[in-house]
Amino acid sequence: MIDAEPTKRTLGVDLASQPGKTGICVVEWDDGRATVKHLASAASDEAILDLHHSCDITGIDMPFGWPEPFVDFLLGNPSADPEEWSDTWKKKLRFRRTDFAVHKITGRWPLSVSSDRIAIPAMRCKGLLSKMGVTDLSGVGACPTRNTSARRVEQSSWDSFATCSTDVHGLRSTARPARS
Repeated sequence: MIDAEPTKRTLGVDLASQPGKTGICVVEWDDGRATVKHLASAASDEAILDLHHSCDITGIDMPFGWPEPFVDFLLGNPSADPEEWSDTWKKKLRFRRTDFAVHKITGRWPLSVSSDRIAIPAMRCKGLLSKMGVTDLSGVGACPTRNTSARRVEQSSWDSFATCSTDVHGLRSTARPARS
């Protein structure tokens, strides 16, 4: 008789800049079935951290870092100074390697973590990752935390679109809701 895989718990975090717009979900995986065990909005950092410590895997829908040329530029690295202020140079400051891959696959640019509205939630994410003990922000594979080697934080990535047939062109609408 083959032993069944032990039950795994996954925390998914749809992170926003403020707790009021942050959603969380805990899914329990057992014997090939997924069961939602917890679903909430308005999730505080404390709620996210508490659930993270009770789950095997935490997935956060947020970039874990900034483009290397952008960081070098801000730190005043002389080699990061542009020879000319060109569109190519601006794209290097705005987009990560993953973003260039997304553009190549979809023909669309994702939000820039250095210059779009996603920058503030990414800063919040960095604070959470620090509290989780995550030091590897590469986004490559799993990022082990200090708790156990099995508990890890994984970056939600668009890279999977390269191997699936999902129509990504409908994922983000350019329409804006009317403001009152």
